[in-house]
Amino acid sequence: MKKFWLMVIAAASGVLSGCSSGDGMPVAGKSYQFVIDVRTLAEQQQFGAIKGAILIEHTKIGDEISEVVPDKTSSIALFCRSGRRSAIAAGKLRELGYSNVTDLGAFSNAKKLLEDSDK
Repeated sequence: MKKFWLMVIAAASGVLSGCSSGDGMPVAGKSYQFVIDVRTLAEQQQFGAIKGAILIEHTKIGDEISEVVPDKTSSIALFCRSGRRSAIAAGKLRELGYSNVTDLGAFSNAKKLLEDSDK
């Protein structure tokens, strides 16, 4: 059931549509197929979300990433509140064989990069 809801959330955010065509989220001149928020749900609710980003807490990234991003060559960008947990999550994804992972660091940085790319 959890896998079903992860897929529903990803599809509703538009992240899954067009993934193979390269129509991902643009960030600083590069388009990422998946942008993943590794904060907690409480942090996302308190400080805001980035449209289209998928929430997977950094402690669950190893268990849940394959349900959302089955292709290990997909381009993935990660962010968290300060950048510490996104760095940990990026390392975990690389350990799991994901080859195209970028750590955007802090939420404020990721938000700025996304907003600047929309202009």
